[in-house]
Amino acid sequence: MIDLSEQEFVARLRDLEWVAAAAGGLDATEQTRVALESFQRHPFAVAAGRYADNCGAALGLSAAAATNAARLNLAGHARGFIQHGSPLVRELDAAWARRCLDAGGGPADVALPERGTLVLTWHGPEYHLLFCCLGLLGARVFPVVAPESAAMFHRHVAGYLKRLHDDTRRNFGGGDYVFIEDGEATARQVGEKLAAGATVVALMDNHFHDGRGQGKFSGEIFGRSTTPRAGVIKLAIAGGYRILVASNVFDWAAGRHCLLARAVSENSMRGVIDAYFRFLAEAVARRPECWDGWYWFDALPAA
Repeated sequence: MIDLSEQEFVARLRDLEWVAAAAGGLDATEQTRVALESFQRHPFAVAAGRYADNCGAALGLSAAAATNAARLNLAGHARGFIQHGSPLVRELDAAWARRCLDAGGGPADVALPERGTLVLTWHGPEYHLLFCCLGLLGARVFPVVAPESAAMFHRHVAGYLKRLHDDTRRNFGGGDYVFIEDGEATARQVGEKLAAGATVVALMDNHFHDGRGQGKFSGEIFGRSTTPRAGVIKLAIAGGYRILVASNVFDWAAGRHCLLARAVSENSMRGVIDAYFRFLAEAVARRPECWDGWYWFDALPAA
């Protein structure tokens, strides 16, 4: 996704760590200001041009608007780096989560504590805060994520990942991360969590190659095709569990987080995947910066 050397990655990371340490005691407004001023320090900034080119071409944006989308995406990631490890994330509460829900205008029953629910989301600067928001609204949340060891240049970001996971899991309503170590074991865990009335969250926007061409259930977004790892959807449909599409995005103009959510009424693999990509397309058309997929969009096959 991001093409840079380990040496450059470390140099940018150390620079961003210095910013985070200096801004850790500031309030949320000031941390956002610092993030907007320092976004070019983030390692992802080396791919800002690719991000802008991809979202600009797909959405028909002007060069200035596309460049601003890349800037806001990077600033969102920089703000997340600053905030994880600061008191702000550790002090999130139910009132904050309700404000997110009100701002996004999603369904009031987005988080049900005793009903098995699958929430489909995507990679973006705020997706860890989606997990927190659902937990603080009353759900027991189990996000399905890649193991920490899978991160780019893991040994250099191990401390940050530990802070991020420790800071966020305390808001999961008794849930915890489900790290994808083994496919069958992960599927078993997901099935058990859903059967116990928990909320499982899965990121569905990665494109997986299995060596046999396009998958049976690929989705389309802005003229490109992507094949998610959709086993969790199959489990949820088979068990009759509730399925939602949701994301936590940041409204830069209003300076607040918004929980976007929609219930999925379809009960087939094709219907759920299409509903997911429709919702994603609608969200990024309004806020292009909320999706990290622009970093790899040009690598996706044509639909």
